Amino acid sequence: MLNSLGDARPDKAGIRAAYVGRPKEPWVSALRTYIALLVFLGSYLVLTVVGNLLYFTNVGEVMGKTAIVGFDIRNFSRARSPGYWALLFLPFVVAPPIVIFVRRLAAKMGGYVAALPSLSRPAYCLLLGLLYAYALFSLWNADAARLLLRPADYISALDSRFQLMEALGFWPQVTIKSLLFTLSIYGMVEATSRNDYFWSILTAFNLIAMSIILILLNMKWPLVLFYAANLATIMLFAKRKIVPGLLFTSLALVSYFSVSLLLLRASSTPVVVTRIESAPVSPTSEQFNRTLAEAKIWREQFGTSAETAEVSRESFSNVLTLSAGAIVNRMAQPFPYYYEIFSKSEGKCGSLETRILRQRSPCQPSNLVYAAMFDDRFSGVGTAPQGPHVTGFALQGWLGAIIELVCTSIVLGLFAAASGDEGTMQATITVMGAVTGYFFSQLPFEGPLIYDHGAFWWMIPLLLYAAWKRVPLG
Repeated sequence: MLNSLGDARPDKAGIRAAYVGRPKEPWVSALRTYIALLVFLGSYLVLTVVGNLLYFTNVGEVMGKTAIVGFDIRNFSRARSPGYWALLFLPFVVAPPIVIFVRRLAAKMGGYVAALPSLSRPAYCLLLGLLYAYALFSLWNADAARLLLRPADYISALDSRFQLMEALGFWPQVTIKSLLFTLSIYGMVEATSRNDYFWSILTAFNLIAMSIILILLNMKWPLVLFYAANLATIMLFAKRKIVPGLLFTSLALVSYFSVSLLLLRASSTPVVVTRIESAPVSPTSEQFNRTLAEAKIWREQFGTSAETAEVSRESFSNVLTLSAGAIVNRMAQPFPYYYEIFSKSEGKCGSLETRILRQRSPCQPSNLVYAAMFDDRFSGVGTAPQGPHVTGFALQGWLGAIIELVCTSIVLGLFAAASGDEGTMQATITVMGAVTGYFFSQLPFEGPLIYDHGAFWWMIPLLLYAAWKRVPLG
């Protein structure tokens, strides 16, 4: 552990003293403990459930057509069925009791995490410098700036994003989205808990440097999530919350719409409105052809086609309308497709077993649903992901939905056991648990753990650090 300057002898009292004076009301403690669960359920409610309720209203019908012209929830024959509502609301029933149970079962984790010593200042700066150097070199080598600025329209901007992701590769993205992200949050925790110019300056540097790097990725959500995570850090741990909280709320909103304007490239040319995420696994030729053929049948049933999937972005206001609608449509719109397709053909894209064993599957659920939603050049490659229980339902019906949701709840329960405010490390893990909860609201079970932004990539160095420091268990 470190002394009060952060670079010599142990001083656990000094570390914890920074947290003295914070509110100790039971609800504040409960919020910090269960923040991962609350973010998971809250994000899922806002981004998936609300949209699926609105689609049954006149407002929702108009909103859905901003992404897919011709979209109508009445075209989904099972959209009002008991199973549809049961799957939609399943996380609110299953997750809370399991999280509470696991948290009590693993209660000793909190003491173990609280015993983790803070990083010394030289170690933090060295690690930060090495990771930034690697990230910036990788972005330069991938020609990220040119790929960001070159496109003149929306489709070419998406092409450039795919090119950048392929040129970067997996590990540079892990460095940016997981390791540097976590270290930046660590610096923010230090800055909010200490009246110290060193950490304040480093935090300001991280905000600027990470903003630039994340903008170069040509994606909205990593940048918005970065600001949201910093906002969560302030609201959970800072003594003064209002002004910094308003600042980061404004940054998140401005960054979302600004990057949307950059990505959509407002022009008078109509384009197909799509939503692209880089696929975790490139489909084989057989998978690709099978996905396209299957998706064509579903598009005809749902009443969408290439001719009906175009909207005009001829004005600034239209771009803002599309961006605002995407907040709801991005995760809500694929849900009825998943339920309709996979309730009629369970196991069409393999099973949980084939996915776990990484065996070849006839298709990937997220690729098939994207192709069923959009008839464009990205069909078969673009993805429309959903949370663990919906992905599990697609792979193995209700059993798959329950298995994936139980596994997710166990992970969230472990975060609840580890969360708290006993030192910088525990506070950082608390915030990163909230980030993981957000990813669980919209990705299959393995996504928040092993994708390029996954929790495993910052957990592994943390465990190695704990072993090096010989942190006692319990």
